[in-house]
Amino acid sequence: MEDTRDYLTYRVVTILLRETACLQIELHRRLGEVGQRRLDPRLVDYFLETHLATSKPEIISIQRDGLVFYTLSDTPEDDLEPVIQEKLTLYKKAIRLKDSPPNVESVRRMFLVAARRASSQRPDARLRLYLPGAPTQSTYAFRGICLEDRTAFMVFVSNDFEWIYPHSAAIWAPLGHCSTDEVAVPVIIGRIFHPSCFSLFKTLGILGHQTYKVYFSPKVWPDFDRLTTGLGFTTASTASLEDRHASFFAQTLPNHIQAALTNFNQLSALISQFATEEALADANLEPSLRLERFLSFLSRLPPTNLVERLRDDARGAWKTL
Repeated sequence: MEDTRDYLTYRVVTILLRETACLQIELHRRLGEVGQRRLDPRLVDYFLETHLATSKPEIISIQRDGLVFYTLSDTPEDDLEPVIQEKLTLYKKAIRLKDSPPNVESVRRMFLVAARRASSQRPDARLRLYLPGAPTQSTYAFRGICLEDRTAFMVFVSNDFEWIYPHSAAIWAPLGHCSTDEVAVPVIIGRIFHPSCFSLFKTLGILGHQTYKVYFSPKVWPDFDRLTTGLGFTTASTASLEDRHASFFAQTLPNHIQAALTNFNQLSALISQFATEEALADANLEPSLRLERFLSFLSRLPPTNLVERLRDDARGAWKTL
């Protein structure tokens, strides 16, 4: 739609005039999560790809250390390079500290405390919780059992800036563990899921919880708020307990875990096949191959309206330029 293209051109140019240069993921955040009209990051990327293919693009891309920046074609080099270097340094520091063992442990502890608080607040839905042997090295945060019906679950935490999609490894790596180990309901906690993820969750028997934040321990990075001023990442937050996380473990999990287990049990063999043999759990799987295999997985599911929506989205129904 021309309206979408015009809107994106105006918004991207306006942002770049103010910022001089932006990381690709920075544009995702500024266009997908801020303002009244919020756009799928895939649509933003598709727009930028088609714009760059024009004969005289107003917006150009620059690569630095494997990361993509965008700027206006007439930006002076003397203005551009200091901004790119500053943002590159800040973003790489954020990734390094976010994924450091002390920060991973701090975030895991935060959700563990939330689950323990929930268990103490609701006697009819008490949880027994188990820690992995080496928490900062593990693929999951902790295991649990709902004592009322003995239903097992595994909690996975994705503390990342990127959006999570139905075909993302952030979903399929947990699915591989839950379907190949002693069957347990996967509980996936992430910053932001694309809306289509919830169709997948309901179909497969997954419980999902959005944090809307990337967490940093103040002990790891006291001045992480530089991400807000430097990159517009207003979702960076202190790793501290929030009531809504405890509410998830006290209400959502016990209320929906039985229905989730029924669906997950029915499909666990198929899920395991695509997570492991078809490598959807592998974060390094080539993107076009990942999408092809995900579509193949959807074709093996019983046909429903939810599955059809997932298929349309995976085929690119979001391309509305």
